[in-house]
Amino acid sequence: MINNVSLSVVQRFTIKCPCQTVKRFQPPRQYISKISGQRLRAQARRSEYFGQSDAGIGARLATFTSGHARSSSVLLRYHTLLEIDALECNMLHAHSDTHASANALSIKCRVLCGCGSLDGTEVTEAVSLAINLNLNGFKPAFFAPNIEICGVMDHLCNQPDTSGVARNALVEAARIARSEVRPLCECDCNSGTALILPGGFGCAKTLSDFATKGAECTVLPDLERVITEFALSKKPIGAICMAPVLVAKVLCGTKITLGKSPPEKWPHCATIAEAKKMGAKHEERNVTQVTHCKQHNVFSTPAWMYNGTFAEVHDGIGRLVKALKKKMK
Repeated sequence: MINNVSLSVVQRFTIKCPCQTVKRFQPPRQYISKISGQRLRAQARRSEYFGQSDAGIGARLATFTSGHARSSSVLLRYHTLLEIDALECNMLHAHSDTHASANALSIKCRVLCGCGSLDGTEVTEAVSLAINLNLNGFKPAFFAPNIEICGVMDHLCNQPDTSGVARNALVEAARIARSEVRPLCECDCNSGTALILPGGFGCAKTLSDFATKGAECTVLPDLERVITEFALSKKPIGAICMAPVLVAKVLCGTKITLGKSPPEKWPHCATIAEAKKMGAKHEERNVTQVTHCKQHNVFSTPAWMYNGTFAEVHDGIGRLVKALKKKMK
């Protein structure tokens, strides 16, 4: 991985190949050799410009020739079989932006509830959310209620678990959070700069009783408190898959999306009617789209409400994170 120090050095220098100029940069003058005709080894340049660990790109660089340097530019030449293209140059800038933002942006609170789409947190949504948060420079903090999961399911046969073994939502959530998870009762609006709720049927069984009571459901008191605190603090709230129902129940009149109505591709579309009974304003969106409620600063995306692909769900969650990040600036 390219470190921050080396990236700050790689600003601008001219990269040329026998046929074309690929990318222009401008490095600080103190990093330009003044010895005419001296060949600098690729290993030394890799250490100075790209960091020891970036062997992937650095090893492909050949030699610098300072004899071609004019004022604050230097010509980078390389052997015929060693190439570096514009895509790799763009990757340097992308990594630079990501690492720089990681130091500037704050923690995002994520509320989990067990581990598994049928009775807890939807795992792929939670993992996709964590990845997208990291890629956008955020550090997630995980919370889950310290209570038993309601309606434990056997995910292999999609039937109720008959083993009789109780499962704790906090303990199960630790599987997703790599043990870095805290009780939901410890979460408040000072725990982070945004609140995001991934989906899964845990939203309807444990975080609320929506699965049995629909629009007349009650949200878990600790979660209701957290949602209310973040809303009153004007901090953004993200809700994925079925989670927008919980936000709509707490914040009356919230505009959300749960996807679309055709049951062929939207197997949980009946949820839309129940959400409207709560007073929610529903906006039909595709799996990769995001709805923003300006009144309560709530972002939502359908995710696995749609019978789609992992890539589509990941894309939609990524867009939600980017929209939330943009609104924070």
